[in-house]
Amino acid sequence: MSTVLAHIDLEADQIFSKETKGEMFCEKQFYICKYLLLNANQILTNEQIYMKVWKEPFFENDKVLAVHIR
Repeated sequence: MSTVLAHIDLEADQIFSKETKGEMFCEKQFYICKYLLLNANQILTNEQIYMKVWKEPFFENDKVLAVHIR
């Protein structure tokens, strides 16, 4: 199933979907998406994303990031 984004407001920290007519991500999912958008065309490691979003050290085999991206 794919989602069509309708609007992204990076200043207000909100992403809206045409299907849901409202915010479509939880807080952490939004910050992951924002970080990826702001770093488009760059290869980012799990560690870089995790440290930016959670502001904590990343531990090998930690599945938290994978769960939020699903």
